[in-house]
Amino acid sequence: MPLGKFGEANRSNWDERVAGHWVSDFYDIEGFKSGKSPLYQIDIDAVGDLTGKSLIHLQCHIGTDTLGLARLGADVTGNDLLGKSVKAARRLSEESGVPGRFFETDLYESPKIVNEQFDFVFTGNGAICWLPDIDAWGQIVADFLKPGGMFTSGRATPFDVVFATRRCQARRIRTGGAIFSLRCAGCV
Repeated sequence: MPLGKFGEANRSNWDERVAGHWVSDFYDIEGFKSGKSPLYQIDIDAVGDLTGKSLIHLQCHIGTDTLGLARLGADVTGNDLLGKSVKAARRLSEESGVPGRFFETDLYESPKIVNEQFDFVFTGNGAICWLPDIDAWGQIVADFLKPGGMFTSGRATPFDVVFATRRCQARRIRTGGAIFSLRCAGCV
């Protein structure tokens, strides 16, 4: 899918952020390398036991959440639009000793590159708001899921958090053989 003017600006913006994110307190790469989890407890609770399960993290950025999920037992694959993000994710995998596969590809082209299905599809906080075609994204999520698989998404963006007035628990919804785990912005 062509990125267009907005997409190219967004791509450039995130590409420029990779170096700063690598050294930021928020991503805490050194903490990750020493065993600290980057995941919110609600994410850990939502995915449950990942031992022996396959997982793809769409829009994985520099791989901290992806590799955090690997530490929970998953065989992880991450994809991101940005080469710098994917290089950082591969570097983090190597330096931390946590295995993971990472692919540079536009989300909408990812099924052509990663031609398999997974037990879990994961999308982290703030990822969905950047997408130009939510319907196509939903189809990609569905296509990546094995029958009975689970999709987990954090949809929080800074704008959502402004209006979050209460905290809620993760909810699991079974629909057509897949389990979708949903949570509101107030949970982050």
